[in-house]
Amino acid sequence: MTAFLMHVTSPVQLEQLLGLGFYKIDLQVTPMIGLLCSMIGGVLMPATNECMIIAHRNAVQDTLDKEYDKALEAKERGGGGVEESGKKIAAGE
Repeated sequence: MTAFLMHVTSPVQLEQLLGLGFYKIDLQVTPMIGLLCSMIGGVLMPATNECMIIAHRNAVQDTLDKEYDKALEAKERGGGGVEESGKKIAAGE
């Protein structure tokens, strides 16, 4: 989690112009639910994206394997060839 405490005071070089201790600010920032949710989302987004990419690659490869097996069976039965089916797959048919 991120949290910090900051002290801001007027600069000593401007004491003649502003006076001693013209301003003094104590600022404390503490994490709340919004920051926590943002950090969780920042971690989950790339992980989810990677899972979707892997699933898509597996689905495409599975489809190509099935089409290749169909073409191989067709060639063994005497119909079209594996090369012709591969051309159809590459063309998106």
